[in-house]
Amino acid sequence: MSAPIRLLTSKPSLKDSLQVVLLPAGTNSPNPFRTALAGTKVGAELVRLVFDSDGTRYCLLGLDASSSTRSLRLAAARAVKSLTSTGAKALSFDTSFLTDVSDVDSVGRALAEGISIATFDTKPYAGTASTKSATSGVSVKLESRFHKSFREGLLLGQAVNTARRLAATPPNLAGPSQLTTHAQAIAKTHGMSFKIIDAKAAAKLGMGGLLAVGAGSADPPRLVILEWNPGGKETTRPVLLVGKSVTYDSGGLSIKSDGGKGMKADKSGGCTMLGVMEAIALLKLRTRVVCILAIAENMIDANCYRLDDVITHVNGVTCEITNTDAEGRLVLADALAWGTDTYQPTTVIDAATLTGGVLVALGKTTTGAFCNNDDLMSRLDQAARRSDEKVWRLPLEDELREKMKSSIADLHNSSPYRFAHAGTGAAYLSFFVGKDAPKQMPTTPWVHLDIAGTAVSEGDSDWEGLYPKGPTGWGVRTLVRLIAELK
Repeated sequence: MSAPIRLLTSKPSLKDSLQVVLLPAGTNSPNPFRTALAGTKVGAELVRLVFDSDGTRYCLLGLDASSSTRSLRLAAARAVKSLTSTGAKALSFDTSFLTDVSDVDSVGRALAEGISIATFDTKPYAGTASTKSATSGVSVKLESRFHKSFREGLLLGQAVNTARRLAATPPNLAGPSQLTTHAQAIAKTHGMSFKIIDAKAAAKLGMGGLLAVGAGSADPPRLVILEWNPGGKETTRPVLLVGKSVTYDSGGLSIKSDGGKGMKADKSGGCTMLGVMEAIALLKLRTRVVCILAIAENMIDANCYRLDDVITHVNGVTCEITNTDAEGRLVLADALAWGTDTYQPTTVIDAATLTGGVLVALGKTTTGAFCNNDDLMSRLDQAARRSDEKVWRLPLEDELREKMKSSIADLHNSSPYRFAHAGTGAAYLSFFVGKDAPKQMPTTPWVHLDIAGTAVSEGDSDWEGLYPKGPTGWGVRTLVRLIAELK
């Protein structure tokens, strides 16, 4: 959960407020603070608390020279953290030193997002052995010209925090059935249609990948479908979102060497997509969007799938199992194939914590993007840049499709070719995006986002301290902006 955030229309009392002064790098120290900043160069790293003789509390926060949205978002998060140390309850922003505010909307939105991110509850399961102070929320005073975009930023921040909250929920509280309940609540709250393809229905449809991955769990796998249709008619072809939602990944018989610590976050792709759906409803986007969550728990028992098994996906493509820990592509494959056949989407976007290889390639703050359409990739890149969420295009090639072919079935789920690990995972998925996909690289515009690196922050070493240790909700801001611009 997050503390409630309230936008004030009147000035808060000095007793309750922290005056937040935003200072672009290179700004000459303003008169009231010259003594406090003596010998200090104003730069993006500046965080300084100043107490005046009349009891006024100031938080001096540095921005980069251009007052970028990235530095504004980070400054807002730092301001929230300063509330605790000062005892204040309201943030009153002084933006008078921002010399060029040509994009008012971006400023208000970035500040709201930073505040939302910083008010996320990082210890929701504190019990009687912990000291936890209840917060009544944060009040914010800001110039009226920023109010509209600030309110929009709060809605987007709410959706980001929904994704973070669900991704952080432990596996005993967010198994397949429980995650389904969470998704259903979001759909009901925001006026979306909701549908479940349970294990029995999945078997009739031939979803061999989904069923294999979930076979070892006492909580059966399923597909969950949410639809936002603002026009009320199904004649418009939708944007299709697909999220890997493995609620816990033990690795199966290819058991993880560390026992699977942290694998509650293997549902982050699906949680991101739920955050996106919440945001497009809150912001009332006019685009029809269908979201499919491929939900399963990869566990071990007498019924679990084995190495050497051969499964058949919903589109008839067969797969030899060579690694039960390469499970995400199996559940996604059925969701992509069924979803593209059923809804005939204009655009397909999937998100998954798919491979360790993407961390080796790009690290913890850049998402790997595999895309078959240059225009879609360009739009995604622009949306990511404007949202300050980095993506990098990696190769999606026919050569890698060849590496995924098995000697006894169509495909194997983990190639013996150990190079381009993230790319071979994307290549596997390329066999399931539309009817032409089994024979050739799919033609439906599609992007696969491997968020294995960006879904979880390790703390202040990542993201310059914007996110504490835990899920980031990466992609919600970027994908909402992308969908808003897709026609």
